[in-house]
Amino acid sequence: MTDTSFGTTRTLAADFAHIAVLQDALRSVALSLAGRSLLDVGTGDGRALLGLEQAGAAVPIGIDPRLLPATTAHSRRRKGSGEALAFADNSFDALTFFFSLHHHPNPRGAITEVGRVLRSGGLACFVEPVAAGPLYDLERWIDDEAQVRSDAQAALDEALGAPATPWQQVLCLTYHHPETYAALDQLLSEMLGVDPERAARAERNKEQLEAAFAACPDGVFDQPYLLRVFQRR
Repeated sequence: MTDTSFGTTRTLAADFAHIAVLQDALRSVALSLAGRSLLDVGTGDGRALLGLEQAGAAVPIGIDPRLLPATTAHSRRRKGSGEALAFADNSFDALTFFFSLHHHPNPRGAITEVGRVLRSGGLACFVEPVAAGPLYDLERWIDDEAQVRSDAQAALDEALGAPATPWQQVLCLTYHHPETYAALDQLLSEMLGVDPERAARAERNKEQLEAAFAACPDGVFDQPYLLRVFQRR
């Protein structure tokens, strides 16, 4: 397993940085997104689609069960679930999940759907946050995702180890991405904007939240990510 580090604040460029890590990793094993028809699952506000276009993907499409207001002019976003993809078999050459697999109630079902819509030789790219590091230590007082993140990795392991699996893992690496917050309210605004139901837990854990934020006085919170790429046989 390789370990890579880079740093930036949370901006459009920062989201592109995750895509840049994916590009570099693929190049290291003589693979690329260039020219591949691509579906981004859990696309949110769609900003990743611009970066994927710049990476050479052919007309990337994004789906999300709850489309956030677009931060870009990108229009190729559709409402939909990764557990029931509204596409025919063998529709894409690549699928990407940026921090979204663990948000699926049934990640195993989502992985099965990936295998259905992906063509032979296609790439399934999963980027997932690890339940460790200063950012996790802060965010867990608002929404502790340790179990769902672990479940997502277990689902990937099971898919890879299943009898007659269609998958081979071509990449597995950890990299670090520090997020910068000038104030705790900035993080709260971001996380509660995605899910307002987190507010009650944040209020209950206010003391722990403030202590975790103070533990990084420069406002920089490291977060490790696990990148795994499967190729369909």
